[in-house]
Amino acid sequence: MPNLSSLCVRDCGNLKYVSSFATTKSCLIKLKKLDVYTCGVLEEVLAITDLEGQDDRSLKKISLPQLKSLMLYDLPYLKRFCKNPHELKMLETNSMSTEITVDRAEPEEMKFSANESLFNEMLEFPGLEILDLYGLNAVESVWQLQTTCYMVNLTSLNVGNCNSLKYLFSLAMAESLVKLKNLLVENCEVMEDIVVTEKLGEERRSGNKILFPQLESLMLSKLSSLRMFCNEEVILPKLESLSTDWSEAIAEMLGTNQSSSTLSLCHRQLKELKLNFSHQDKPFALSICKLLQRCHNFEKLQLNGFLVNVICKDRQNEVGAAAQQYDGRLITRLRELRLDNVPKLRHLFGEPENDHPVGGALQPVKTLFVSISKNLTILEVSFCHRLTYLLASSTATSLVQLKQMRVTDCNRMTEIITYYREGEITEGEHDREFVFPQLEILVLRHLPNLGSFFSGNNVMRFPKLEKLFVSQCPEMRTFSHGIVISSSMLNAIITEIDYDLNDANAVREHWDGDVNTTVRQLWEDDSNLALQQLLANTDAHYSGEGTSGEGTSVTGC
Repeated sequence: MPNLSSLCVRDCGNLKYVSSFATTKSCLIKLKKLDVYTCGVLEEVLAITDLEGQDDRSLKKISLPQLKSLMLYDLPYLKRFCKNPHELKMLETNSMSTEITVDRAEPEEMKFSANESLFNEMLEFPGLEILDLYGLNAVESVWQLQTTCYMVNLTSLNVGNCNSLKYLFSLAMAESLVKLKNLLVENCEVMEDIVVTEKLGEERRSGNKILFPQLESLMLSKLSSLRMFCNEEVILPKLESLSTDWSEAIAEMLGTNQSSSTLSLCHRQLKELKLNFSHQDKPFALSICKLLQRCHNFEKLQLNGFLVNVICKDRQNEVGAAAQQYDGRLITRLRELRLDNVPKLRHLFGEPENDHPVGGALQPVKTLFVSISKNLTILEVSFCHRLTYLLASSTATSLVQLKQMRVTDCNRMTEIITYYREGEITEGEHDREFVFPQLEILVLRHLPNLGSFFSGNNVMRFPKLEKLFVSQCPEMRTFSHGIVISSSMLNAIITEIDYDLNDANAVREHWDGDVNTTVRQLWEDDSNLALQQLLANTDAHYSGEGTSGEGTSVTGC
């Protein structure tokens, strides 16, 4: 099969290797894609079992010159892609010797197995672009420490559930990956460093070193032992997207703690940030002031499981002014904002109240942003239980680019839009129309105290609204107390969704001519159903009591 371009090996429980050395050279020379999944006893991908007759030149390199994509998944006994043929030949020569001397200190030529890595210097994948490694629990290192790159065109690397890896790259290997654009590392329990120097005990040297000059996306997730990105000072000059669980290592990267950082980001390049602290036992106090000072070009921001704080310094007024100044610079570019489980947050946008630090201590911020980006297209808020409303009316009217709004699981929220500070309402405020010119999707789910989307009498227009999802909002008697004008594309309110792997499909819809009438009818239907259930439960209770009494009376006779 000299023209074989794609090979997938899956669920082969007795397979110990995929191909021999000779077969690889003759049949896999044009292979472009290799996937190996769930082979429970597989020990290596290529087995070098036929060395007899092979000269040193043929053993110099094992090359798959056209391989573009390699995925190794759920292979618990895999330790290496293949053995080093030179080392095997040395072992064969030693085994044929009539006199064998065993040194208790173990000779140098026998030490390779102790430092064995998944890939050795004999392998060459010059065209490899995508490498995925998942569930390789026997692999202790991916590359040898002193090895430079034999995957010069690698652009995407995903590593997960490899629970014997303490580090991913040597410094030499990292410096060689000049085309890497996407790096994902997740669920590696013992990983302490992403990059280490060749000498693990070497002291940190001064001066910044540029690594991964093309890296645009970095995701570090569920790395409970992570100490630092690298034990030298390095720069990621083009990083645009960072998604990570919070740790001291990440605090150093973002510069939000007091210690010196080993990793410098070009903060002007960073456009997307996802920070997750939900895996910890209690919420973490994130310094929003410091974060905004360093990273003010965000287009996408997602925070999960944080207490949001400012940090007190000697001159408190300057800190507050700096926070507002950098806040403004941030949100002018912000297009997507997602907040999940920010428990102390009371106001999303608006002038801060009592947000300044007192007595040198961290204080929860009640208002996250002073102003709002007119470029915001996606707004999602969930599990923020102190929010009683989402947007002030003056803020809502400035969201002229908003396309999607999702509000879920906020227990205290009574309305989505409110008149902020009744005493500050300007003349004519009650008469003007509220228009969401670009809003296409609106989701309101599991909001137990939500009474309405808006409690005012203003006319509301949604000229492009296509999907309105309302579910588990038992107190929502109306959408708005004013007239609601929706697009002709909206012909139902979705109350139930069936999620599959790729999409969400509506399975329950209602429509009674317009939005307000439909919401009212949904509330009445839910109220009637709840009343019927209550009466049924009451009848069952008294019926059960009567039956029990009759039985007791008969038994007593």
